[in-house]
Amino acid sequence: MNDTIYKTDRMIINDVIDELSWDPRISNSKIDVTSSAGIVTLDGLTSYNAHKIFAEEDARRVSGVRSVTNKIELEVT
Repeated sequence: MNDTIYKTDRMIINDVIDELSWDPRISNSKIDVTSSAGIVTLDGLTSYNAHKIFAEEDARRVSGVRSVTNKIELEVT
């Protein structure tokens, strides 16, 4: 019997969004999340390069994420 629980991409997206929303280090960033077969893409704008790194770390922590593509760009003010 296989007890492995598989997450749908929608579940992964929701979990990554939840993880990002709990991280006070990136609270003002505008990040969109997509997933295809567990490969998560982060896209959007942030004010600081560190936010980009923190968001990727958060996404990698989520169960079911196989890899992360980080397309977050720095917002020019």
